[in-house]
Amino acid sequence: MGLSAQQLAFWDANGYLPYDDAPLLTEDEREAVGRRVEEVARGKFPDLPEEVYSVEGAVRRGEINPADPYERYRVVRFLHKYDELILSICRSSRILDVVEGLLGPDIKLYTDQVFLKPPHHGGAQPWHQDSATWTFFQPHDHVTVWIAIDEATAANGCLHYLNASHRFGYVEPKHTPELVKQLREEDPASEVLVPRRPGYAVLHHSLTFHASGPNQSPDRRRGLAIHYIRASTHYIPIEGDYAGPFLLMRGKEIPGRV
Repeated sequence: MGLSAQQLAFWDANGYLPYDDAPLLTEDEREAVGRRVEEVARGKFPDLPEEVYSVEGAVRRGEINPADPYERYRVVRFLHKYDELILSICRSSRILDVVEGLLGPDIKLYTDQVFLKPPHHGGAQPWHQDSATWTFFQPHDHVTVWIAIDEATAANGCLHYLNASHRFGYVEPKHTPELVKQLREEDPASEVLVPRRPGYAVLHHSLTFHASGPNQSPDRRRGLAIHYIRASTHYIPIEGDYAGPFLLMRGKEIPGRV
């Protein structure tokens, strides 16, 4: 499928791209991913490590105590390391054809996340840059493909972006709230909501500020985020950082890099 000159210009100008040419997940794939993460959340794979699971804030704070474990989790992650279904989707040519237009032909996988946003208590995600979590990569020039499993709306917590915010480069997280406040005050129109139909994607640069609202609806809002890096990226970890391996999705390995 690739990207048009108009789409590339939009990406360069804004740091994100709603991809509307075609869904990047088929209906069968969406249903399969949904079933798999439900099984993961409900403990059907007991050997998965604790790092896979992240609990919803309201549950962690003791504000609610859902009987169904599927309602407890905010995100399950790193599933490509343990599950052939998720890995096969990360390798999808439909997705990689689009990513290649942004990263070039030599593409590696960083990781995956499935955001669960349970009905009524799925929490907001504050403004952030993905690179703030990935400081062990240089340069900061990675692509996230966020694909809606369910309809993503303003009511159930679709993604928000700040136009052109990738141009500020890396910003220390402690400075992010003040910078975002200034940018939104200077130009309220710079904040853009990106609702997505099931199967459709929005891509963003790892330096682009983005957030999502709480799920205030009765509808679950699940989204699959796949994070890709160039094979030429430097990996500069310290103890405790993500250790890979970084799997080649397309193109060639580059010695001494990720």
